[in-house]
Amino acid sequence: MDKETYLNELTHLQAELCKAFVNPVRIAIIKVLSDGEESVSEIASKVGVPIQNISQHVKILRDAGVVGMRRDGHKIYYSLEDKRIVEICDLMKDILIEIMRKKASIFHKNIE
Repeated sequence: MDKETYLNELTHLQAELCKAFVNPVRIAIIKVLSDGEESVSEIASKVGVPIQNISQHVKILRDAGVVGMRRDGHKIYYSLEDKRIVEICDLMKDILIEIMRKKASIFHKNIE
């Protein structure tokens, strides 16, 4: 594979990973899993979303490689595949706070 093809493929994969973050429920799931592995019912309880919805979101996170699973008898536990995912979410939050501050500052300057 040549360098250009590799970079194009990597960019495509990066976009696919970013799609996993486009739903607030998924970000809440990541936050819950940042403290350690949990079952779907435990995640649902902590996020406040029905189990069926959590299962759908966990599948998307699994398909993206963000979340892994471990089976213990009949129970399945989910965990983050890489703790840096939490750092990504925190960084995005920090960037958004800065963007909001800048917009608020511009708004206040325009109404004075």
